[in-house]
Parts: sequence; C-alpha cells; structure tokens
Amino acid sequence: MSQAIVLRTGAVEAIVLPEVGGALGEFNCLRPGGKFPLLRPYAPSADSPPGASPHPNELACYPLIPWSNRIGHGAFEFNGITHGVACTDPKERYPLHGDGWKRPWRVVERSEQAVTLAVMGDIAPFTYYGSLEYRLIGAALEVRLSVRNAGPVPLPFGLGLHPWFVRTPDVRITAAASGILTVADDLLPIAHDPVPADVDFNQPRGLPERLIDNSFTGWNGRAQIDWLDAGMALEIGTSPALRFYQVYAPPGRPYFCFEPISHPADAFNFPAPEVRPGLVVLAPDETYAIAVRFGVVAASA
Repeated sequence: MSQAIVLRTGAVEAIVLPEVGGALGEFNCLRPGGKFPLLRPYAPSADSPPGASPHPNELACYPLIPWSNRIGHGAFEFNGITHGVACTDPKERYPLHGDGWKRPWRVVERSEQAVTLAVMGDIAPFTYYGSLEYRLIGAALEVRLSVRNAGPVPLPFGLGLHPWFVRTPDVRITAAASGILTVADDLLPIAHDPVPADVDFNQPRGLPERLIDNSFTGWNGRAQIDWLDAGMALEIGTSPALRFYQVYAPPGRPYFCFEPISHPADAFNFPAPEVRPGLVVLAPDETYAIAVRFGVVAASA
C-alpha cells in the first residue's frame, strides 16, 4: 500500500493515504475494548492483485473536487460555451466526482494530529489547485477542502466528501431534507419530489432494502449516524451549512455512503429556475472552501 500517515489522539485515529486521492484509509474510535470503525476501513477487493494500490472506492473517505457526483452526458453549457468533460471512471457512463480522487496528493505540512495535502488538477475545462486538511481535535475529525480556479476563465465549481460507513442492521441516519431528486435509470435527476417515507431521515431511520443513489435537498448541514448496538454515533456538521447530501446505499452490501456535498447530481445542467444549484462560479484565482466535522458521541436512545 502507499505510504500511510497515522494521526491519533487519545480518543480517535485517522489513517491518511496522500498518494491515493488524498483519501482516508481508516477513521476509528479508540475504546478500551479495541477500535470501533467509524468509517469503513480499507479492505482490498477479492480481485485486487497482491500489493496493489487500493482503489479509492475501497477506502474510508475521499475528496470530491472540482465537483461532486455526475455531469450528465459529459458536457455542460456556461456563458454560451459548451464544455465537454472526460469520464473519470471507466465503469461509469458519465464523468463522476471530478478527478481529485484519482490523483496523488503531496504533503504540505504535518504533525501528530493534523496533515495538510495539496494537488494540481487538470481535467478540461477545469484547471485547479486543491488543498485538503485532516485534523483531529479530541474525539473529532475536521476535514477542510478548498479549490482555487487556476484556469484562465470563470467556471462553476463544487466540492464534497465521500465517506463510506459500516452498514449494520441497527444503523440509523438522521438528516433533515425537504425533497429528493428522483433519478432515471442512468442515475441523472429527472424530478424534484417529496421525500419518500422509507428514506425520510428527518427522524432517525434505518436504510431500506432497495438501492438508494439520490441527492437530498433542503439540508441544514447537520446529521447523525448511530450504531445503536455499539452505543456509538457520529455527529456531522458542515461549514458553511451545505444544502445537499447524497445517500448511496446498495442493498445487501456491508456499507453505505452519506456524502456532504455543495451541489446535487448534475447541477451543471439544471434548467431554470434553479440553474446550477449549489455550484459556485469562481473567477481565475478565486477560492471556494468547505469544512466537515465528524464528532464522536454516544448513540441516541
């Protein structure tokens, strides 16, 4: 595996893999009885060659930069110009999650409880500089992600994180939402609908036994993941308060994703009146940043 950087307090530890998309390999709670995985720990897939570098989708969390989720049909129009965007994953039909998760990041600064990484990205039409900081404070992990437009023209940018959580029968999600983007077979949004009862996380709720791969709208930037049997929970908070989150939960798999995101899937191609919701237009050398805090607390009763 690529070089790992271990960050640790008396309460939690994080393992950072700079060369693998700036990803987290693990984020654990340190308990007297042993480690409790707050995010799904790295485990190579059955078909991974021995000694191979892990794929980011096998890891605990990775950054989404310079956008999150899908860009429909690999193109978008901005200021009268149509921009084509290359696919970022050969298994995917459309460009997905930018390309920061595919690039090696370099270490800028590190200490026992924090590390700052940087990357230069170039996926047409985007040229960008990314900065990513992981910092442990007590029993919490703070992740700060920023993007600077290093190209010659203004463009819409977006950010997010892609954490993978351990799915157990007792896990519960609490996260406010006023709507959900219903998707077609190609997973692009086709309607903005009320939240269905089986994924209404305004109150603590488990995951249904069906595929969920949807953007939720009207979020307040706060959420909680509870593992009731273990008595453990993660409080999630974002700054600024992000208005969208994505849930990816394939049935029958031991994981799910709750992704804090600045914009919903295919926001680049939303029609009026909500043109490019959540995306931030950056002029050359302008920067946009988000921070996400994962704090360990006792599970809700």
